[in-house]
Amino acid sequence: MRQSILLILAVCAFAAANVPKDRLQVTDTAQPTTQTTEATETTGTAEMTQASGNKPIICAPTTPCAWTVYSPVSKMIQTNMTNRFCICSADTTCAITEDDTEVHAYIHRCTRIDPDS
Repeated sequence: MRQSILLILAVCAFAAANVPKDRLQVTDTAQPTTQTTEATETTGTAEMTQASGNKPIICAPTTPCAWTVYSPVSKMIQTNMTNRFCICSADTTCAITEDDTEVHAYIHRCTRIDPDS
């Protein structure tokens, strides 16, 4: 009995591990499930939300809108990653707000646009 249960669990685990990426529930084009704030106008592009015809999700003030990963020694930029699940509202811009030295990345958040500059 115990061996049968272990065998069934092993088969289930193996089958789940072999599911193709495009058939998984969470994929690169997965829709976000929560909205942080509401806005009528947005800037930037959000391929995922525009393609589905829904309003784009606006990033919360504490949610990063992008990350810039750099080399720890020289601080040369290696890659830029944009948050594809939300965008900044019309009156904000995605700007560097923090240098997270533990992960070697600059963290960008939506910040208010200064009308004087």
